Amino acid sequence: TMSSYLKKGQPLEYDNAPDWLINCMQLERAIIGKSANTVNTYFVDLRGFFQWLKIVKTTGKQPRTAAALRKVDILDLPFPIAAKVTKNDIEAYLVFLTEVLGNSPVTRNKKLSSIKAFYNYVLEHQEDLGVEIDGNPAVRIHKVKQPKKVPVYLDIEEQEQMLNVTGQDIIRDRAILLFLNITAVRVSELVSLDIEDIDLNAMRARIRDGKGAKERIVTLPQNLCDALLEYQTLYRDLIPGLTTKAFFVSRRKGERLTSRAIQYMVKRQGKRAGVFKVTPHKYRHTAATMLAQQGEDTLVIQQALGHESPVTTAIYTHLREEDIASAVNRSSLAALGKNE
Repeated sequence: TMSSYLKKGQPLEYDNAPDWLINCMQLERAIIGKSANTVNTYFVDLRGFFQWLKIVKTTGKQPRTAAALRKVDILDLPFPIAAKVTKNDIEAYLVFLTEVLGNSPVTRNKKLSSIKAFYNYVLEHQEDLGVEIDGNPAVRIHKVKQPKKVPVYLDIEEQEQMLNVTGQDIIRDRAILLFLNITAVRVSELVSLDIEDIDLNAMRARIRDGKGAKERIVTLPQNLCDALLEYQTLYRDLIPGLTTKAFFVSRRKGERLTSRAIQYMVKRQGKRAGVFKVTPHKYRHTAATMLAQQGEDTLVIQQALGHESPVTTAIYTHLREEDIASAVNRSSLAALGKNE
């Protein structure tokens, strides 16, 4: 079914959704090429809006809590009612998000973007959908302005501390930490790496299954190549009966490492190193910040991160003067983990 198609590999429930909403999700996933995680977020945002819409249209009252909202069944919500939403309806929902649910400006803006995207879909396919609307009711609703935050990142000393921790799987874990630190990949991209994606001779890796289901090539400096070769020859190749094509694997299970396993490993290594609140995504911020501090062009950083829009990358160029004054030199990342 379409519902199970979207749910594959995901922990979220998609049962409480009318067919017309699932159809929209399938189009986004299969035709437009959005990643599963993006579509899941989009789905949850829209389901919440239509749950609110149903209870308001049928009772004239708003739910008082998030729990009450989640209990609203929208399986029987007719598509024409959803399609005929007005600007006032959406604005009332945004007020509800802020005043009742206590959503932050970031969350509110994200949900507004999902609503806008859905009505663009309806507008473009209204003939096939059997409805007629004058325009996107959300198009003239502006996002709430929010202060730009400088990304939190690891300094060079913290990065070295993370690499110097010992442990049973340190050869593998060290290779993973260096890979995250230098390439700025998402954890979902890292666990998707196969043997064939790593070319140590050419000193590059193919990154797949990122947001938008696109591919990109990242350069692997010599120190990272050395760590990956050591992992492959002294760890991965010595696991008996290994058949998976995954590059990073669990020695105990003989299977591809999961995102959750990587997150747990990074947190554990952080505790051992005395570096707290460290996550795989913090490594991504670290790599991007280092590139920005070195004066790299925003488009270069955008390509390294796999961002679709330079707007997403621009946050790394808004670093404080004191950060830039203490910036590491160009070779700092390439020198990580080398013993003098």
